[in-house]
Amino acid sequence: MFNLKETKILIVGGSSGVGLATAKLLDQAGASVIIAARDEKKLEHTRQLLGIKARAISFDASEKEQIVVALEKVGSIDHLVIALSGGKGAGSFETLTSANLRTGFAGKFWTHFSLAQESLPHLSASGSITFVSAISARSANPGTVGLSAINSAIEGMVKPLAVELKPRRVNAVSPGVVDTPWWDWLSPDEKRETFNRFAQAAPVGRVGKPEDIVTAVSMGVDLFDCVIPTRNARNGTLFTSRGKLVIKNAQFTEDERPIDESCECYTCRTFSRAYLRHLYIAKEILVLRLLTTHNLFYYAELMKGIRSSILDGDFPNYISRVQSLGGEREN
Repeated sequence: MFNLKETKILIVGGSSGVGLATAKLLDQAGASVIIAARDEKKLEHTRQLLGIKARAISFDASEKEQIVVALEKVGSIDHLVIALSGGKGAGSFETLTSANLRTGFAGKFWTHFSLAQESLPHLSASGSITFVSAISARSANPGTVGLSAINSAIEGMVKPLAVELKPRRVNAVSPGVVDTPWWDWLSPDEKRETFNRFAQAAPVGRVGKPEDIVTAVSMGVDLFDCVIPTRNARNGTLFTSRGKLVIKNAQFTEDERPIDESCECYTCRTFSRAYLRHLYIAKEILVLRLLTTHNLFYYAELMKGIRSSILDGDFPNYISRVQSLGGEREN
């Protein structure tokens, strides 16, 4: 966790769900947290769950005038987290009405847009905006066409805004199915059945919790949606601390070393290059999982190194070291 002391963070939608979980963690990290929502009583109850420095401000984010007034009261901020959810836009395409979808856009996309735009005069030049969208932007589940349109519109703003507003950072966190009050429109039995169905399809065997998203928000994580580790793995190209390695090459036929002797992933701790090459040449499906495991682990370690180098003030040198490996081939 970065040192967030003396940092002022406004979290809109901070009275429940992902917003509340984010507020709790940032408050514990020493930030001066301001939570905002429409329900004044609920907001005050939430504020009492936080530290003595936490503040609360009530306003309707669907009303631009109220946003302007609220931001004037808040004053300068270092970071803005927008965790609002509109609650409309779900349903099959055949039955989804344009009125329902417009309400969904008004409740989520336009509130995110307006909050980000109106925050600019108050946002630090080195600050950040983090949108909380949803996985429906990139999934293909029946009944989510409206939600996909809303969240895709939010995520579509991120890249051009990141360029336009630099050096401020603009990020998005795209949670999957998370157990928050957004789902309270279902009956308890329907909610349980729905979560069980999603849990069975999830790699971790459960739906998400707000706390799962918090660390990503607090770190200002960029919207990563990249096939490089997995696609390269499927084609036999691996990333190592000494450069790229193409496992299908004949030179690894009798090589008993791991892919990367400095790597601690399961694949490197368990299998040799020779065995992995054998599996690849034999078109054994297991090898795709093993190679993907290594590449994903490599990228996770790469991001750890980036964070550490930033904190140590050594990021330019870290970039140079990584870039020097880009075109090399491991022998």
